[in-house]
Amino acid sequence: MRRVRSLRAAQRVVLVVALGAALVAVGDYVTALGRFTGWTGYAPLATGAPPLGGLHPWLRLLVWLALVLAWAVCSIALLGAGRAGPEPAADREDSGPAAHPRTGLD
Repeated sequence: MRRVRSLRAAQRVVLVVALGAALVAVGDYVTALGRFTGWTGYAPLATGAPPLGGLHPWLRLLVWLALVLAWAVCSIALLGAGRAGPEPAADREDSGPAAHPRTGLD
């Protein structure tokens, strides 16, 4: 994790996009397990008839939801959305009216 923290923001974004692409490939593979698509008697099965076998539609939905959740959690960890940034000037106690820096007028 120390190596990830030393990466720049643009490099972290590239990691998030690559992770998303990898999870799409995994999701396509997992949801296609047991499904037969191909040619039978010179007739393609992909047109006209739904693919045979495979996971039940609600199970495919759960697989995709789990992959999206994993991607979101990893993206938040990589991009550091939970980190506290600097305190805004309006919330600080010492942010009263200040003199203009050039003229010294209020």
